[in-house]
Amino acid sequence: MTIAWPKIVVTQDIPDFFYSYERYDLVYSITLSVAPTSTAVISYLDTDGEKVETYRWEFTEHPAKIEDIGYLLEPFVKSGKREWFLDITSTTTGAFTRTFRVDYVTPDLVIKEGIKKFSFSSALNRISFSMVGTRSEYSAKFELRHGVDIILSENYVPDANKEIVIYELSSLIEPYLQDKLISNFEIEITALSSDNNILKQSKMSFTALYCKADVNIMADDFINHFFLSTLMGDKVTTLGQKEYLHFVTTDEDFVSGDEGDLVAVQIYADYVDSEMKKTSNVFEWTVPINTAEMQIITIDVSPLKFVKKRMTLISYKVVVGGRTQMFCVSQHVDSDPDIAFKNSFGLFETLYFTGTKEDAPEISRSAAYINGEYRNYHIEENRIVKANTGIIPETMVCLVDELVRSTEAYLIEKGEIGRQITITESESKRTNDLDSLFSFQITYRIAKRNQNILNVFRATRTFDKTFDKTFE
Repeated sequence: MTIAWPKIVVTQDIPDFFYSYERYDLVYSITLSVAPTSTAVISYLDTDGEKVETYRWEFTEHPAKIEDIGYLLEPFVKSGKREWFLDITSTTTGAFTRTFRVDYVTPDLVIKEGIKKFSFSSALNRISFSMVGTRSEYSAKFELRHGVDIILSENYVPDANKEIVIYELSSLIEPYLQDKLISNFEIEITALSSDNNILKQSKMSFTALYCKADVNIMADDFINHFFLSTLMGDKVTTLGQKEYLHFVTTDEDFVSGDEGDLVAVQIYADYVDSEMKKTSNVFEWTVPINTAEMQIITIDVSPLKFVKKRMTLISYKVVVGGRTQMFCVSQHVDSDPDIAFKNSFGLFETLYFTGTKEDAPEISRSAAYINGEYRNYHIEENRIVKANTGIIPETMVCLVDELVRSTEAYLIEKGEIGRQITITESESKRTNDLDSLFSFQITYRIAKRNQNILNVFRATRTFDKTFDKTFE
């Protein structure tokens, strides 16, 4: 036969290590005992190795609870006491002893997932923070500002993990980047106690670059090595087409000049003569900048700028700092339509369609009997155009994707940006077959309500009305 003796059983224990601001209760019971009395003592060792009591309490009711041990010990923990002993004795059974550590944290607002000083807007997914080291319940006022404009100002309470997380920062700031594309923002966080006293304040500022793409490298690394485009390879162009490159200036781009700061641009052009002999030429440009601050620069690198007499331009490479873009020049290619569109960085790129173009006007008519006659009283015209890119290299496929996802596209008419269009359908399916050719089709309409487009052509005049007719 087994004899059961009374014993001390801890039903709610404390961790071996915790911080004094964290709340932990210890609960214990004494089994097989009638009306027991117990004494709980918490102590630490002094320099002589003697135990110094900081807490003693006699319990006559069980289960017994030592509430908020961190609060009880915090004054001693602040002075450097870390190792603690808990001894429980009873009049009816043996003792219970355990050791634990308690540390102190100065109350502070901790940014657990912050924002880099310079980021793509698409990378600003969230910011999380918490107030640590405080025993009181807290809330926080979160304020996001753009200059004098307050984008967001709200009070938040922490979640179950005592954290506050703000999501979708990119959707909050992107409307403020539509025009300048690169701008500064400021965040201010104020942690408040339950009685609205300020516990801590934190401010941070950051610069955001407009971007709708999910880029797999940091923004500061990207702008040092790439132009603001998703085009990562060669682009095919031809004489008469417009080509633009955009980049964000960095400290390495600037060179000193008599008229202020300059950005150096090099163009390495290759030609062949009538005998197919290859020659090269280097163009050195300097772009004047009115300020050395980070800004977006656009350069026109259309192939007509690099034409030489009695030579055929076959390719050219544009170099700005560590950025490089290669253009392959095709000869005598007709294109229609020619489209300029805003890419994922909010900047204009061009795409020229060399395949089949089909005009397919759609007319919807509303008719009724009017004065005894069946007549059309309203005609709605929708001038649909279907355009094919023709065969394009794989490196340019991303430009088609950029066009079909763009919300702002225009026809290039007489070398200038003309009427706005709306893309209504697109076919950009492709495979990874080795023998596949890349050709895509879009369907668009003129954005204006009035689809009755009249293009007036005037006969050219050799002389104007002021021509001198003295010798007639």
